[in-house]
Amino acid sequence: MLKVLLTIDTETYPITKGWKEDHLVADMKRDLYGEIDGRAVGLEYQLETLSRHGLKGNFMAESLFSAVPEVGPEPLNKIVRSITAGGHDIQVHPHTEWIPHIPDLDIPYRSHLLRKYPLHDQEAIIRFAKARLEEAGATTSVAFRAGGFAANTDTLIAVGNCGLKYDTSFNLCYQNEPNSHTPKFWGHVTEYRGVQQLPVAVFEDRPYHFRPAQILACSAREMIHALDSAERYEWDFFVIVLHSFEMISCRRHATKAPRIRQVVVDRFEKVCEFLGNHRDRFTTVGFSDLDLATSNKPEKAIKGTLRNTTGRMIEQALHRVQTR
Repeated sequence: MLKVLLTIDTETYPITKGWKEDHLVADMKRDLYGEIDGRAVGLEYQLETLSRHGLKGNFMAESLFSAVPEVGPEPLNKIVRSITAGGHDIQVHPHTEWIPHIPDLDIPYRSHLLRKYPLHDQEAIIRFAKARLEEAGATTSVAFRAGGFAANTDTLIAVGNCGLKYDTSFNLCYQNEPNSHTPKFWGHVTEYRGVQQLPVAVFEDRPYHFRPAQILACSAREMIHALDSAERYEWDFFVIVLHSFEMISCRRHATKAPRIRQVVVDRFEKVCEFLGNHRDRFTTVGFSDLDLATSNKPEKAIKGTLRNTTGRMIEQALHRVQTR
């Protein structure tokens, strides 16, 4: 049975002017809860959908924002309560963009990319983020993902030093540093200095071009085809990624108001329905449930189909026309 890790990057960032006076409320409504035009397609909707289909998720929770004095710990406490009430995992996912706003974190701001920080700073950031989650009541944190997938080899060392077992930062479709430790596999464990790497799954949607298993990036047909292929090829696990704000477009647009991406909502519903209807073949698990052994057996790569790739491109084009 294929182990499927549904990973949801749960995060917000201050886009709204006057966010400090507003205590980040407007940005959290948009990014975390997806509240747009009287609908909600963020955290609570995602939790309800997973529950409806009997699925388990891994919420990669950004926690540095809770140390910002103008925000405080209660918003994170609420997030943790909601996720744990649903029986899901909470994992560590800091975004270093928050560092300039955190007086209690004595680290100079270097970049929004974690890999731009030296090893000792990376370790301090990860420890600080993990501690914020623990203070909020999270007890299942055994895995890490760098904000923006911006990890390098030092990150893996820091993750291990912080007592975390898994890293799921690597995404082939994002820019990676030359000194990043590239995992050997996408569906079997690669171990580096005691840390097991579980990268985001990818598939070849056209010759020599890879696409991540991300709800925003591929159609439901493509995702289901990739899951079917991974099971057939005897992958040990399959990592899917999405964000709490994944179903919202125009979040940072200068002139257009944020709106719901209905096409992405539909994809999420279809993928969850598929996984829920085929629990004899796929099991959604938390990182805290895993017990994986490293493997050196050959891994067959997943190739998409021309029909599915073309269908997704048409789907996206129609969506752009409808939302102009």
